[in-house]
Amino acid sequence: KEGTSAEIFPDPGFKPSRFYWAADEKGFYFSVTRTSDPIHDGPGADFLYYFDLETKKHWEIPLDWEWGLFYLGFQVREDGFVVSLANGARPKWRRYFKKGGSFIYKDLEGTHLPHLYGLFLQKEGNRAVYAHSTASLPTQWYSANLSGNILVPLRKITNLNAHLEKKTMAKTEVVRWRGAMNKEIEGILYYPHNYKPGHRYPLVVMIHG
Repeated sequence: KEGTSAEIFPDPGFKPSRFYWAADEKGFYFSVTRTSDPIHDGPGADFLYYFDLETKKHWEIPLDWEWGLFYLGFQVREDGFVVSLANGARPKWRRYFKKGGSFIYKDLEGTHLPHLYGLFLQKEGNRAVYAHSTASLPTQWYSANLSGNILVPLRKITNLNAHLEKKTMAKTEVVRWRGAMNKEIEGILYYPHNYKPGHRYPLVVMIHG
């Protein structure tokens, strides 16, 4: 009723964010962070939910991905949504299509995937802009077209940090090892310039908490 309000998430430990209306405006998507330290809002993982306006109920959308969303979140489409999923050093990008009361998905494909660290889609239509970068290449922005699950670059629209093109960039490599609770950890190894196999070099470790 106009001019009134109603609490829809009474649990103080349930903290939704990133609200986006569904294309049919019958509800909205949002994310919720789950953390082992809810008092101080410590690091956690984000998961996707949907709230139905008619039933006033919400539920978690099964993404078939236990690590949850990457920090770039999701974008709603008329037939579902596109998400970035937490996947170590490089996000996994997927497009989910709504089929009745459930979803099917396809991994995004394209020239610059998975190295996308920004993706913005038209509210209606298939045009997009995205940020591409790697550990050895600074960010550049591209215009593109999203056809199904295929992201086709159209043209580069920036030429950022052009002075670096004349610089020697460090060789990089994604490495993996076993961490706490025998979980596989992923990181990026930067080699020193003029690296020679078999030689010992100092190692600096930067831990991402």
